[in-house]
Amino acid sequence: MLNNTYIFFGVILGLTIANVAGAATTSMNNDRLSYLIQRVDYQRTNDSLEKSENQLLGRASWNIQCWVKSSEGTKICTMRKNHITVMRMNDNYSLSVGMKHEKNSITLLKVDNNSIWQTREGLYRDAQTIIDQFKRGFEVKTEFNAFNTAKPVVNEVSLIGFSDAFNDMQQQYNKLDHLDSQRRF
Repeated sequence: MLNNTYIFFGVILGLTIANVAGAATTSMNNDRLSYLIQRVDYQRTNDSLEKSENQLLGRASWNIQCWVKSSEGTKICTMRKNHITVMRMNDNYSLSVGMKHEKNSITLLKVDNNSIWQTREGLYRDAQTIIDQFKRGFEVKTEFNAFNTAKPVVNEVSLIGFSDAFNDMQQQYNKLDHLDSQRRF
């Protein structure tokens, strides 16, 4: 009978240990699964934060200035990054690439995989179509000949944050109406 009791307790103990080991294995699997889920969520959070930070930094990289020439009744806003300037004068948009161009030199501009835009001395008039490409694009490549340089000046500029900066410029431009009406009275 004593032997049967030991066997019975041995079986109970064995089953208990098996259940505990099974529970530990399950628990460990659950912990590993939870760990992987947390890593994926952490990565997803970091990716969205990184994208958001890049967007904010991209927006901040565009310098916006607006003013009114009240004597002419002209409202002007510009936004600049590196050697690219987008200008809104009244309701017309133009874009300038580079400065101190060699006389009659050709300037080239390409947004992502779109067609190449070409102009003389860096001034693109009626630039709404180029601006639309900037809004959808990721990078613009430019090439121009500066005065007294042997090689063309070639640049690549990120367009991350351009749309936000352009929208900010539009809002500032719209506020110029209020500013101009205050000056007249």
